[in-house]
Amino acid sequence: MSSITHNIDEKRIFIINRSEIKDRLDPIYFKTVHDLEIVARTSFKVEKLSDIAEMKRGRFGHRPRNEPKLYGGKYPFIQTGDVVRASIEGGKIKYSQTLNELGLQTSRLFEEIVMVITIAANIGDTAILDYPACFPDSLIGIKPKDDNTLNLYYLNVYFKYLKNYLNNLAPQAAQKNINYQQLGPTPIVIPPIEIQEKIVKIYYDAFNNKQQKEKEAKALIENIDTYLLNELEISLLFRDNSISNRIFEVNLSNLSGDRFDAFSFYNSLLKVEGGKYKNIKLRELADIKKGQSITSDKVVTGDYPVIAGGKISPYSHNEFNYEGKTITVSASGAYSGYVWYHNEPIFASDCCVIKAKDENRITMDYLSEILKLKQKEIYGLQQGAGQPHVYPSDLVKLNIPLPPVEIQNRITENIFELRKKSIQLEKEAELVLNDAKNNIEKMILG
Repeated sequence: MSSITHNIDEKRIFIINRSEIKDRLDPIYFKTVHDLEIVARTSFKVEKLSDIAEMKRGRFGHRPRNEPKLYGGKYPFIQTGDVVRASIEGGKIKYSQTLNELGLQTSRLFEEIVMVITIAANIGDTAILDYPACFPDSLIGIKPKDDNTLNLYYLNVYFKYLKNYLNNLAPQAAQKNINYQQLGPTPIVIPPIEIQEKIVKIYYDAFNNKQQKEKEAKALIENIDTYLLNELEISLLFRDNSISNRIFEVNLSNLSGDRFDAFSFYNSLLKVEGGKYKNIKLRELADIKKGQSITSDKVVTGDYPVIAGGKISPYSHNEFNYEGKTITVSASGAYSGYVWYHNEPIFASDCCVIKAKDENRITMDYLSEILKLKQKEIYGLQQGAGQPHVYPSDLVKLNIPLPPVEIQNRITENIFELRKKSIQLEKEAELVLNDAKNNIEKMILG
């Protein structure tokens, strides 16, 4: 009997039988199988995937793959990204490409219902393909050999617990991928078919519940703009985007002292202004300054997010240059004009910084809501083709509806409650699915 000396950490090594080593002598692989708790602890029988399911790899042999003459027919052509999205969203696989008869000759049409699994780059994402379609060799179609022993939809749910296992199967390389030989020995726990069916129902009921709560959360956020427009009694102008309405006239007097370009006037219909309260120029209500330039090589990682030209902070810094309630507007790049409200210390870099001059006249909370309401209008201020910019000189001209402060406070309190309810629904959505996954794991363990 083999034994381990006392000076070796038993948690970092394990023993396997020589008979278990068939195709690869790979410690990571065997440790992964050894640590797969859902298999190690189950009371049900365990079979290799290759013994209980048929596997067929997709095909697309033509090079280059983007040859236009192969596309635009009646045969759906599924891509890896389509399966990843369906796996995350828990729904039907949606496609954006089709093959014609010529494209079909270089591919393979899957006509039966199969579970499709990704085996390259994104490894281990699965979804059910329930209509005839083609896909490339980065995907494998799988279906049970015996439907009375293995439920296809159960297999799809079961693979949600194997993603880390499958990732660890892939040889360490620049782009990970797995093949038949690595996927075939995957251990599949097989409860009685009636338990499999219960697991499928629990999972899909939970996913539907999750999606419903997420839909309600999204609706609450979308209703914020409607609520704000109604409170301010602002009616948005309708923009007819037909060809005939893209030609328009502007009086010469309207060009004086302002931007001399068609987009400036065309985007005037995006403006959110007017209503029952007096409109005041932003320059009278707030100070607008440029952020402080900083390059990545000057950044010292710290606790304060650097706010630059995008929708997320690219890195953190060990210093901040603004604290308290602060509004930033991205100054350059594809997302120039993006409005972001902060209530923490930040390092403002490639952005414009907006601070209320007098919060007894306009609160920062209210001003941030108005600027978010005007997001499309602010995006319309972009100038430049290759690298768009939004400048403080244009922001200062924005018209801000200005109700009394007590009404501003009431409005922002109501919006805060809407956001709070939305966040709660999103948390509930995640909890519903996590509870279902925990219950399913217990059922698989037996």
